[in-house]
Amino acid sequence: MVDVPQLSEYVRGGGAFNLKDIQATDAYVWCTIPKKILTVTSKKSQISNGTLQYWVITSPNTGFIPRTVIGPHAVCPMADGKFGLNDRTLHPQYYLTGFEYMCCIPRHPKDPNDMSHILWYMPRPADAVALEGGYDADVKLFRLQQALLVEFAKFRDHLNERYAEYNKIRGSSELLGLLRTSVSEWFNVLKYTGMHPHDIVTSVTELQRALLDLKGLLDYIIIYAPRLHPEEKDQKKIADKMTLVNNTIMGAFTEDAFTAMQLFDMGIPVWLLRPYSMLPPDMMVYVEQPETVDKCIVFKDYGRLPGQDDGGPYPVVYEGYPGSCMN
Repeated sequence: MVDVPQLSEYVRGGGAFNLKDIQATDAYVWCTIPKKILTVTSKKSQISNGTLQYWVITSPNTGFIPRTVIGPHAVCPMADGKFGLNDRTLHPQYYLTGFEYMCCIPRHPKDPNDMSHILWYMPRPADAVALEGGYDADVKLFRLQQALLVEFAKFRDHLNERYAEYNKIRGSSELLGLLRTSVSEWFNVLKYTGMHPHDIVTSVTELQRALLDLKGLLDYIIIYAPRLHPEEKDQKKIADKMTLVNNTIMGAFTEDAFTAMQLFDMGIPVWLLRPYSMLPPDMMVYVEQPETVDKCIVFKDYGRLPGQDDGGPYPVVYEGYPGSCMN
């Protein structure tokens, strides 16, 4: 049996470990992925083409390491209508240009009284209210109960207020406008459309995802992106990167050192993946941590509907590698 490679604690320049000396490519925490990964040469790489190598995940600004999704896989909704480890509202994803805001989506709050708690709520059977009308339908249709719609409306209105404030200062944003439209449309689907209970689950998930996307984008462009080019009066405030980091937002995986540096500078949790052969010998190394998974993530599928021979009601929506636009 081949031993999985390990890192040893190391302080650059010697002496005691000081968090203020941490750089984006250092390992405040680290974890070896316990299987070899096919590593293909790029023009800038020094790695031989197509070799199986062990990779390591490092983070300069968090105390934990989320489980990584490696290699091609199929993605479909689980029993809660979400996508498990592939859901950007539940688990960190690869940083993706054009979708930078995903790393600023908030994590599921621990406080049940938090206003945003509704954005991770999974509808129960009792939340689907049977519709009554002027004719007898062959198929019973349902609608989400009014009390939950009121809770969603509160958070929607809160984000609309932030959007209006941003518009006064910065002007309109096409992507913000599209996300607001998505929120409005999914809210109306739940408010006015009759559907099967399993469709209520997926529609609620779409509304939750749209609301979280809108919040993530607002936070990214108002709070985090300006830190890459701070005004002189703000430079001292963001000098300490370890104090700056916000561990209540999702963060991102990346295999690119430049991206890791930008996320580190913005105070966004980042996990950098590299083969062992590409680790600099003077990289600071502190604590090994195992990969973790949030307890709120559901891995069970929805199951069969009456009359179905195989499969559940939720089809595969993507097959391929993580970190692509489709994923």
